[in-house]
Amino acid sequence: MKRTLFYLLFSLFCFFSYSQGFTLKVHSQHLAFDSLKLQKFNGNRGYKTLISLPHSAQVVFKQKKALPAGYYRVAGDTTLLFHLLISDEKKENFVVTISNGAVVFENSEENNHYIAFNKKTEEFIYKRDSLNNIFEKAQTTETPQKLQQIASMLIEQMNALLAADEAYKMRVAAENKGTLLASIANFSREIRPIAHPKNQNEFLQYYVKNIFKHYNFSDSRLTTHPMLADKMNEWCKFVFDLSIEDGAKAVNLLLDQAQANTKTYEVFFDLLERKFGFFVSDYWTEEIYLKMLNNALNYNNLSSNRRTRYEALYQSYNKNLPGQQVPDFQIMWPDNHTSSLYDFESEYLILFFQNPDCPTCAEMHKILSENEELSQAIDSGRIKVLSVYFNENENLWRTYVKTKGNPRFFYGWEWQHKIVDDELFYLPNIPYLFLLDKDKKVIKKELFKNEISYYLHQLKLL
Repeated sequence: MKRTLFYLLFSLFCFFSYSQGFTLKVHSQHLAFDSLKLQKFNGNRGYKTLISLPHSAQVVFKQKKALPAGYYRVAGDTTLLFHLLISDEKKENFVVTISNGAVVFENSEENNHYIAFNKKTEEFIYKRDSLNNIFEKAQTTETPQKLQQIASMLIEQMNALLAADEAYKMRVAAENKGTLLASIANFSREIRPIAHPKNQNEFLQYYVKNIFKHYNFSDSRLTTHPMLADKMNEWCKFVFDLSIEDGAKAVNLLLDQAQANTKTYEVFFDLLERKFGFFVSDYWTEEIYLKMLNNALNYNNLSSNRRTRYEALYQSYNKNLPGQQVPDFQIMWPDNHTSSLYDFESEYLILFFQNPDCPTCAEMHKILSENEELSQAIDSGRIKVLSVYFNENENLWRTYVKTKGNPRFFYGWEWQHKIVDDELFYLPNIPYLFLLDKDKKVIKKELFKNEISYYLHQLKLL
């Protein structure tokens, strides 16, 4: 009985010790703020305020539930005061003193080390930028011979600076092993510039391969740090400049590495999706997004909600791919006769889905109409433009054709609404253009306005 009681009390002690809440006491003097805010990075560009309190000489942030391990910061109004790393959810009782501009944690060596680490990083950036500034100035003032001497000297100094920075960050990681700081220190290690790349592709491949070389994919705490989003933005720029095939391979490999941790995988997928999976992104690339979705659907630890969403997206984007024959549908023409898409003969065809009420559709119609090379190719008889309206307002369509139609184009109404009802095409936005061959096979899915002349030349239509 006594032994049973002992184990019960011990278990309760462990439970309450582990499930203790979060407390952060901030002691400060002579700070002129209205409020102090505990914030976390929102994963994009800003910070979300978790707790906001009126400023006083002692402010206590606390809540019953522990904060998830990760990166946080405290701001006075909009001014950053200090960062906060939480590596262990069992130890969430912090005391900080701010005096004469110095920030000291009374009971967290990791956070004190992080303050020193940030200061050292700022010193490195200052020295690196100073060397770059010296070279940029020399380019405008020195002779080629003198410039070569200066460049050699600066390269030697830069290499020494990079070596010292590398050694310091590796030492910080080793001395703080197992903490979030260790992962941050490793990930922030500078990439040595590639020496004498043979071409642009080799340059791009080098940085794509190495930007995440020192990232700890197993440490989900690192996903809360803004450095990840910054590095991802940089990485995606390089990937976008690769060929689509190489870019898809790079994204797939990165997601394979991210599978080391479910949280890491989800954050990496979401960051990549913002770049390659959203139409509003300058980096939108359907081929890469399809590769991402396929990777996710083959990840065993994917949540059921994500799997449902990705399966639907994969099915939608997998329609009407290059080389596939588009579905047939019935068309009503302005003279009221009907036929099918497959009855419409043309060596090449721009299938233009649009709506007369859509401003961007009107803009695309104008661009197509004013493209002199397209008009020349149409007049040669080798390509046609077919504008298809697939909504219900017949009067709107007929008025549009009569008043704004281009005599070089063909206009049809898909009055049976099978394009939408039977989901024959995936049209996430309009206008949407396909370039088809004589058999109605896709040459280019989602033909962009700046690609029209390119394909006319590729197909030797001019």
